[in-house]
Amino acid sequence: MQPLYHDAEHTPPRTRGTGHPGLWFERFYNRYNANWQVDTTSKQDFLQSLLGHHDNKHQCRVGTDSKLERHAHSLAAIARQQGGMSIERQSSWHFVTGLGNPHPVENGLTWHPVLGVPYLPGSAVKGITRAWLELNDYDAQTRKRLFGSDDKDPRKARAFADEPELISGEVIFFDALPVQPVTLMIDTMTPHMGDWYKKGDNKPGGAANTPADWHAPNPVVFLAAADVVMSFAVAPRLRPGMNKAQREESLALAQLASQALSDALEHQGAGAKTAAGYGTFVALDETNERKAVQRRKEYEENLQAREEEAALAGMSPEQRQLAVLLEGMQQLANQNAGSGAEFHREVLSTLEGSVDWPQLEQDALVDAVRDFMKKYKLKNKEKEAKRIIREVLKREL
Repeated sequence: MQPLYHDAEHTPPRTRGTGHPGLWFERFYNRYNANWQVDTTSKQDFLQSLLGHHDNKHQCRVGTDSKLERHAHSLAAIARQQGGMSIERQSSWHFVTGLGNPHPVENGLTWHPVLGVPYLPGSAVKGITRAWLELNDYDAQTRKRLFGSDDKDPRKARAFADEPELISGEVIFFDALPVQPVTLMIDTMTPHMGDWYKKGDNKPGGAANTPADWHAPNPVVFLAAADVVMSFAVAPRLRPGMNKAQREESLALAQLASQALSDALEHQGAGAKTAAGYGTFVALDETNERKAVQRRKEYEENLQAREEEAALAGMSPEQRQLAVLLEGMQQLANQNAGSGAEFHREVLSTLEGSVDWPQLEQDALVDAVRDFMKKYKLKNKEKEAKRIIREVLKREL
């Protein structure tokens, strides 16, 4: 199928930092010649235009901090709500996934459809974990509980005890997402024995079909990622009607899967070209661990602020005023006669203006003001508060 471009230059090169790079990569290739063919130079030109420049660095950063952090935190929250866990790991070198995806430059890349960064689908995370457990000789029944039936063909699926032949796994594997922008770069592989791989078995002995040093390398450019910090999450598949023992068993399986995934990422690698050292993910270094702690702190603070805003939005005006005052009373500066003078005036003003408040909110305000003034020995303000309560609110002390 030929692309429906008006001409070879119909699609402009991507400007660095604009648009969804995955969409540009997968849909907007515009380096075909007049015969709709692609040469090596065209491939490199397109990848450079994707990165947004033509200098010798051949790198750019993709992804938006706020969006990546929000998705990573949401992913971790979903896993925790299911009784699962999430881990963050950083790439020790380059990372590439989806090389087998069809593309005019010969090698593809798997892009997140929303975030515009390379990522690992949950199916790939599941496959990495399963491969590691198989490599380490975990028994077939444990693997079946973790991942489900070995074969979806009922004629080939194996059953244990009284369970059905076809079952789903007891662990959910989520997509692995970067938590911060990723460095995208142009990498090169140099295969030089293509004829031996293609024809060596059926035409052995020829000079072109023999693996040797005289073959000329054939440089092939492709996109790879570096500086990847990725969040991985797993959770037990909790079903209605499960008793406590069954839930604990599922949680133990999820913990086993999480540990196996961590080991697989470090020793086996993820994505493509793992035999060449790509795709190894290790524990966070000091810098990235500090960033992770800061991200979690900011996320929790923002979450708490949003929850407080939502709670305030559902209150009456009197309840909101009361909530704000109660929060102010917890601040150390407001508990001192000198530094809290302005806040104390606000408290007395609110108390005086509460004459028309609903009885429940007025009672709560009066009690809070009394306790606050007495606890922190604000005698002058306590005296004024008692006067307002007695003369304005017409209440007994």
